[in-house]
Amino acid sequence: MCVQEMARLARQEYEEQTRKDQELHDQIAADRAEAKYRKHFDTCQGVVGQIVDFACKVAEYRELTNKYAPDIMHSIFRHLMFDDILDRPNVASLI
Repeated sequence: MCVQEMARLARQEYEEQTRKDQELHDQIAADRAEAKYRKHFDTCQGVVGQIVDFACKVAEYRELTNKYAPDIMHSIFRHLMFDDILDRPNVASLI
């Protein structure tokens, strides 16, 4: 083999390795983005679930007591929900 042939082969190997490294980098970046999205989605889903549960409890309580829901019920929910949200380390930085 001549020097030019060896240089061409080395360049091809380098380009192939660079392409593989770029694909790996892209895959890792996509996995990180997916994990970040999933974490945020799960947090939001949990908060929305708590709000829906509270709304259902208030509706049921009002149905049983002729449209009256005590203020203590609201303050208890607010205390539980916001303490739960603020205790999560990653969510506190979002607020």
